[in-house]
Amino acid sequence: MKVVDQRRKPSGAKSDPLDARILAELGRTDINRLQLKPDSELIQEFKILTRDQDTLIRESTRLSNRLIACLKEYFPAALELFSKTTLPVALDFLKLYPTLEAAQKASVQDLATFLKAHRHPKPNQTDIVLYQKLHSPQLKVNPVVTRNQSPSDAGYTFSARTAPRASQRV
Repeated sequence: MKVVDQRRKPSGAKSDPLDARILAELGRTDINRLQLKPDSELIQEFKILTRDQDTLIRESTRLSNRLIACLKEYFPAALELFSKTTLPVALDFLKLYPTLEAAQKASVQDLATFLKAHRHPKPNQTDIVLYQKLHSPQLKVNPVVTRNQSPSDAGYTFSARTAPRASQRV
């Protein structure tokens, strides 16, 4: 604070007791200079946008966590297929292949076509990796869980995909 620096002794020495005394004196003598001014409209708008962005980020995180928890119960292999389950390619994969059984019916060519449609950088290499992961030994999931935990039925795919984009507006 420049005001505090100006009121220090010429030596410029700092000490907590001296700083406390200077601040107390400032509060007593310069009260009119220390009054809070209302925020400008620009600052108020910035605060609102920042608060909205924080809310959207929290909501996006919450939905991502719900999607991961849901996938752990009924389609754990999906968690291994893409680097992040909230990537558009991963969400579209879950829409197209909502269960392990549906994904296992896809051929290598089907997976390559899907990856090319999503502009994947290495579709002809990644399709084989996905195919192998889908056809590796998997834990059997209770059919009741599969019927009742599909993320597309619960609206996870839509919400988890739109929330991050909404936060990018800010």
